[in-house]
Amino acid sequence: MLKNIRIINIYLILFFLFNNLKANFKYDFGEYNEPIYSSQKGAIKDALGIYHNENQEPFTLQEEIFFQAKENNKSLNDSELFDRNFLKNNIFQVHETLVNNYNGQEVIITTQDNIEINCLYFNRNSDNLIVVGAGFTNAKELMAPFINMFPNYDIVLFDYRGHGINQKDISVWYKPLTKVKKYINKAFGVDTNITRMASMEDLDVTAVVEYFKYNNNKKYTCVTGLGICYSALIFLQAQALHRTKKLFDKIILDGCWLSLKKFVTKLSQDPKLLISPQFGGLQYTYPFNQKWFQKGFRIMAPIVLNIDYENSNLNNLLTFITNTPILYFYGKNDLTIDRTDFETIFNGLSASENRNAITAIITPIPHVRNHLWIKEFYKFACDNFIELDNNAFIKKLRG
Repeated sequence: MLKNIRIINIYLILFFLFNNLKANFKYDFGEYNEPIYSSQKGAIKDALGIYHNENQEPFTLQEEIFFQAKENNKSLNDSELFDRNFLKNNIFQVHETLVNNYNGQEVIITTQDNIEINCLYFNRNSDNLIVVGAGFTNAKELMAPFINMFPNYDIVLFDYRGHGINQKDISVWYKPLTKVKKYINKAFGVDTNITRMASMEDLDVTAVVEYFKYNNNKKYTCVTGLGICYSALIFLQAQALHRTKKLFDKIILDGCWLSLKKFVTKLSQDPKLLISPQFGGLQYTYPFNQKWFQKGFRIMAPIVLNIDYENSNLNNLLTFITNTPILYFYGKNDLTIDRTDFETIFNGLSASENRNAITAIITPIPHVRNHLWIKEFYKFACDNFIELDNNAFIKKLRG
């Protein structure tokens, strides 16, 4: 009886939580910040750390390199696509701006299981293509800063199944838990009847990459996947599942999840991480700090969010990602991803038998805010990673 009462209570709390979010949800960019380089007795506070491959000695990014990148790429500060207010206030306006002012071409691609994926394609007549994947609940338009960050590359932005401004609300009210799902749909702009939380989204990535790689009347010499948060996990999944014919030539990861189960555990302790993964804020608030709530949340989350834990984790897939150069950004103050998860992914990818050239850049920036808060260095690192071989890239970072 007590167990049933608690389940009902959790249902009511989730109903209230998402009802409130429907009215108040705003994309949380936080305050812009950056590493503070200040030499004191030879030490550099909050310096960026560079780790490259297994058993290689890490090193600290030199202050001069960071500030030279800041100077060389300072024009990014003048871009409307890096304006927080522009990005978060009207996503439809962002879409129109990308189409009308930046020549974004709207393309619809159908996956193997007949799901339509909406894309924006930016053709700069480059032989390099970057496919950018957003975080969970994020529309592709929130990845607009990358359009200005990489003006010399062709770029694709896309919405995962159940994501984006083209979604329709097809919730059915009489089904169990549908009211909670409907509020999630309204609050976050996703359709939880279609999303599969990384258990089938590799089909979305495969369809997008193969269309532009093989069916677009262009021959790219390099296709790079740039995965933010949720996308980082899915890009690695997709790469692992294409063992005979690599999907990506290079991969950039930023704030990569290890598994959905770990993420749900984090959410059960602080549900606000779902809308503010950088800062959270409910971990000490009743009832979210109660074990009964956290346990109930973990029970209900797979049902409400359509999560298949077995097929939404990297633990058994890292060994199948081989011969792929990888650049991995991780924020040491990331509330969403534990350091142990980062190390599991890094060590799995850098194992000698995998023959991956992996470089990790450790920053003091919160979850997936690197491309916004240290955008000038981010561009410097990504440009050189894409253009250079691994040895030349590491040499560039060493200075």
